[in-house]
Amino acid sequence: MNTLSIPKFENLYIPTVNKKGFMLTNIDALTRLFIDEAIHPKHHSLFSLDVGAAYGIATREVLRKGGSIFANDTDPTHLAAIESEFLEGKNLKFLVGDIRHDIHLPISSISCALFSRVFHFFYGEEIITCLKKVHQWLIPGGKIFVSNETPYFGTTKRFIPLYEQRKKNNHPWPGLIESLDYFCPEKAPFVDLPVHLFDEDLCYTVAKESGFTITDLFYMNRNGFFPENALYDGRESIAFIAQKT
Repeated sequence: MNTLSIPKFENLYIPTVNKKGFMLTNIDALTRLFIDEAIHPKHHSLFSLDVGAAYGIATREVLRKGGSIFANDTDPTHLAAIESEFLEGKNLKFLVGDIRHDIHLPISSISCALFSRVFHFFYGEEIITCLKKVHQWLIPGGKIFVSNETPYFGTTKRFIPLYEQRKKNNHPWPGLIESLDYFCPEKAPFVDLPVHLFDEDLCYTVAKESGFTITDLFYMNRNGFFPENALYDGRESIAFIAQKT
């Protein structure tokens, strides 16, 4: 499958076929750090894990650089796009299914895992349960690389007042959206609910509750990565790296 034939938004977004939003066409800072970790010589005999790989922008780069990786997605159409360039073999394994309940790997079998804009579609407790599973799969000292959109995101800017009110009221999951009314009409057809937008507090909560220690946390200005109407104030996305403890 040629991803170039798939409609894009300003050549920056590729819609997924399973209504899990969009895959970026450019490799961002968080994904680049994951790739560097996945191909590091200390992990030469280990696989990494790309969760919600979509059409494989991260997976393909790891393979091009000589790494080994599990590419996971709920839709086999996405993984078939990767297979058009890289056949499944000793350095690439496909894992079709939902990471929350379909995927099982041996304990201490992977070096690192990428969740690039994946946890949007999880409820809060599901995020923690999922990360606890991945914690078991990682080697001692293994790392997760996580990015998600924040409430300060042009596509859902209608949601900002409710988010800020929830924060004042100490809502446990203030970034949880359960209505497409908060989305701009152009993007809503490509999204399934729920959508969970992240802030710093949520990053620290899910990491701590699942046995990880955050070693780096930063916002990502999405200028050049998102279409113009998805931009807001430079805090469109938040990312963190956390280590198994």
